[in-house]
Amino acid sequence: LRKEGAAGLEATAAALGSIDPAKLRASDLAQFASLELQLDDSGKLTRSLGLIERAVAAQPQNASLLMAKGTAEELARRYDDSIASFEKVLSLPNQPLGIQGRLLWLRRNEAVFRQAAVAMRAYEMTTDPDPAKEKTLKAEWLERGKAKRNALAKLEPDGSPRMMLIDGKIRLAEENFPEAQRLLLAYLSATNESDADALFAAARASIRLNQPGRTRELLEKSLAINTLNVGAMLMLGEVEIRFRNFERARELYASAASLLPDNEQIKARLNLIDQQRGQAEITDPVDRVLADAQAKQNAGEDAAAREVLEKGA
Repeated sequence: LRKEGAAGLEATAAALGSIDPAKLRASDLAQFASLELQLDDSGKLTRSLGLIERAVAAQPQNASLLMAKGTAEELARRYDDSIASFEKVLSLPNQPLGIQGRLLWLRRNEAVFRQAAVAMRAYEMTTDPDPAKEKTLKAEWLERGKAKRNALAKLEPDGSPRMMLIDGKIRLAEENFPEAQRLLLAYLSATNESDADALFAAARASIRLNQPGRTRELLEKSLAINTLNVGAMLMLGEVEIRFRNFERARELYASAASLLPDNEQIKARLNLIDQQRGQAEITDPVDRVLADAQAKQNAGEDAAAREVLEKGA
């Protein structure tokens, strides 16, 4: 499928679509969604969500399918829909005592955790051209994340890995960077540093604590797991510039540019790196402003980046 690209994706979607939806399995659909995310640049997961919705319609009491639906919707950045799908897991009727009952109980706990995680992901990803509106939207998602966190706290202790992850992300959003770093590093220790997103979050806390060495280590580990995280590439590029490792910084920015070829700020920053390497000169004042703003944003200084753009306007 990876080699056949888009054609293979369509063929596989057709093959899955030919199966009786009452017989479709959540694991197969989740795997297909992961592949679609890699092969279709739109990121909308139209094929996967269509298949999952057919399966859910045929198997409305299947908690695994509802979990797969919520996960796919999160990947497609349909955050409200994702939370609603996880809520349906919580509303499923109780099962008799035994394996099925135990599985449903586990799914419900997982659904509450996923709701909190999705709310915090929405907080992180929400942007708006109007800074005041963006601030309001982010504040709303943060409050939703806290509410879901409190629901999760009724199901498991504060020291559980999932609680540490959600609490760490909330502290990061609140700009309590020392506590965010402590919680996220504790979570990573408990999970063998296997979570690329948490490694990136811990790096964002660390850079704000002026710990470039630790930030670099965390970002390298994150990118080893998820090689397509442009945000991690750009932040690591800025860290390498701090260490005056311009060759490595350029490699990272070039990789980011290959994934986002139309991003003018990344192009401007690449030119600035070449200038610092003595291989280019930024003569356009707009490019200089864009490069400076990109550098601030990559270092986690969003407010400073906006200020640069506003002054340069």
